Amino acid sequence: VSKAAEDGAFVLAGDDLQLPPIHQADPPKDLERYVGSVFEYVRHVQGVKPISLKVNYRSNKTLVDFTCTAGYDRDLHAY
Repeated sequence: VSKAAEDGAFVLAGDDLQLPPIHQADPPKDLERYVGSVFEYVRHVQGVKPISLKVNYRSNKTLVDFTCTAGYDRDLHAY
């Protein structure tokens, strides 16, 4: 990202609902958003609003329907 042209663009994929690392370390106080994932930094510090995917090409309908009960976008559907 730091090497992108001034008018360059990029896609950053992430998922706030994924499980955190198993051996999670405590971040320095008041720096939580700066030492986590790039996705969290861009979303919460830079204020970039995420856009949810609407089609899942990897999982069947049963699995995708289940993920919607876990807080994912209700418009998500299996291909």
